[in-house]
Amino acid sequence: MDYGFVVSKETSTVIMVIFAIYSLLICGLGLYTMYASRKLSASDKIANWLVGGGNLGPFAVCMIGVTNLLSAGAMIGNAGLVYSSGGYIVSVSIITNTYCVFYLLGTLGKKMAIVRARTGMESVCGILRSRFNSKTLSMVAALIMAFFLTMNLSSQFMGGAKFFAILSGSNSYYIGMVLIAAVTIIYTACGGIKSMARIAVLQGMLMMFSCTFMFIVMYRSLGQKYGSFEQGMYWIATNSDLFMPSKYTFMQALGTAFSISLASTVMPYSVVTTLTYKKASTVRRAFILSMIACPFISVVLTNAAVFTMGINPSLASGDYVTAYIAGVMSPKIIGALVLCGTAAAIQSSCASYILIAVTSLVKDMYQGILKPEVSNEKVSKLMPIWTVIIGVIGLIIAFRPIDLISIINLFSMSGLCCGLFFPLVFGLHSKKVTPKGAVWSAFSGVVTYITFFLLQRGAVTGAVYRSLGNIHPIFFGLVVSGLVMYFVSKHTPQVELGVLQVWFGKTYDPEYAKQLNGK
Repeated sequence: MDYGFVVSKETSTVIMVIFAIYSLLICGLGLYTMYASRKLSASDKIANWLVGGGNLGPFAVCMIGVTNLLSAGAMIGNAGLVYSSGGYIVSVSIITNTYCVFYLLGTLGKKMAIVRARTGMESVCGILRSRFNSKTLSMVAALIMAFFLTMNLSSQFMGGAKFFAILSGSNSYYIGMVLIAAVTIIYTACGGIKSMARIAVLQGMLMMFSCTFMFIVMYRSLGQKYGSFEQGMYWIATNSDLFMPSKYTFMQALGTAFSISLASTVMPYSVVTTLTYKKASTVRRAFILSMIACPFISVVLTNAAVFTMGINPSLASGDYVTAYIAGVMSPKIIGALVLCGTAAAIQSSCASYILIAVTSLVKDMYQGILKPEVSNEKVSKLMPIWTVIIGVIGLIIAFRPIDLISIINLFSMSGLCCGLFFPLVFGLHSKKVTPKGAVWSAFSGVVTYITFFLLQRGAVTGAVYRSLGNIHPIFFGLVVSGLVMYFVSKHTPQVELGVLQVWFGKTYDPEYAKQLNGK
């Protein structure tokens, strides 16, 4: 296959050896976590699985957040969008990632920490169920999360497989996909969030190093090719359509910003970060670290993709930008570390998607609603089994790759946003949202989004859709979701006073709060 570049066999060998060492290390950390928790009770094992015991340090909280927000969608997908769809993604990524961290840890994190301390809730569905005292909402949210997270999981596997196939020199998409998936499933099944926290520190550091080096390498290479960096950027501006307005409409750009920013702040794998600590000092320090790390990675990574256009404008796909930098432009050992950093981003995100999907189905829906008499011991045994099941489903979907993984990535994020944004954000901050308002908001938002997503890509309807400005489908989903929540909440009863006191009052009944958690 012609990628627009060739990775030498010697480079591929060095990269694969270092990647093999990295993979063994990651699996070893996961197995160690499982061994270290062997004597814990079933309830403590579940707590470790869901929220890392709820007592992680600031650096671990920061790295989990960084690796969750900046997955293959950032390491491969965003770079691909910049290269193929226009440089506006640079500014969108920087602004939206900064906003995500600010809201997630600065505002939502504080509220979630208070609620977790009062109710003991350890999952996103559990939080929604306690706020609205609604099993129906918990089930709807669980199904929405399981579906869209499994779709996103498949996009991460696709990105990792493409990356591996190019840098290994084997051109084997399927070998790379199975290896990336196997390592992720092993360490996730071994210890959940507790395992992920240990590994996220290593993975986050690798990601930051990889992105920084890619920026430096491409900045220097652009200057060397054109005589100066300024001349290189002038060539890009005048000889490519990277910054031409015709590459996108205003509503597309605004929709992308909405999709990345609003969606990321209510993504279950992002929200769960707010449940992993107990001390206020932890979130403050994690907030400061994240406000530095996330925007920094966005700046260096997306600009490296811009520089790549000036050095090699003939890549077969934008998804190959990171692979080109690692396999052709970088020294062998550094290229291997870039591969490990990209794999780290993919695997950490995949672990989060699997964890939340499994938690939603097993802990929240199966034990919380369908079979409340099931013991924690059985749940702790089912978690690893369903980890493998969800991982394999994502793997099967990924067996039919698409050109740009960002399409599936944004589809998943936007769908989750349309389903969860209003129930989660407005429900956490407003007393006026009712249980039925939240249920119908989630359902109508998802149905509307999927409908317009399909219309946008239909053979006949697509042309009409584009003639109307090609408005991002997320706008329709959010508008419908918000309006439905408002009107249904106005005409349906509010939750019990005790629930509102737990969520919004300065004083509350601790025993009642425990009942909301089924304790």
